[in-house]
Amino acid sequence: MYSGEIKKLALPFMIVLLFLTFAFTSIINFGMNDSVAFQEIKQGAKQVIEENMDKTFIGHIEVMEDDNLIDGGYVVTSHLKYENTDINETKQIIEFYSDQLANELADYNVNKVTVFWEVPHLEKDDNLARFHFQRNGEKIQMKERWFALSFKDT
Repeated sequence: MYSGEIKKLALPFMIVLLFLTFAFTSIINFGMNDSVAFQEIKQGAKQVIEENMDKTFIGHIEVMEDDNLIDGGYVVTSHLKYENTDINETKQIIEFYSDQLANELADYNVNKVTVFWEVPHLEKDDNLARFHFQRNGEKIQMKERWFALSFKDT
């Protein structure tokens, strides 16, 4: 008597079980893929800074998903410290370094890059410059730059 009812329920039960297995696997893999992408972007940024930016030290680098775009992509925020005592060239160099970092990150499907700079020889423990870049087609372009008053004479 119960055997027929069990057979009727077996197929729907297996379909639900298969669906749940697929759903949980997708969720787990999605999180892992993002984690891998985040780490690749962070490592790429660190490599550019360490190999190409003299007297520059990494405070921290954050990678996030760009929720504003349907096709995905990432947003990177970096906090860097430039420790060169030649005040005359500081402004130009940190702008050049910021541009270099943003353009290198374009290869990682990064849509926006913001670089904050601390410059201890001008002022300790304060962000004295900020550069914001945004993707425009295949390239990333500077959209905004800001300098603190400490740079007024440089």
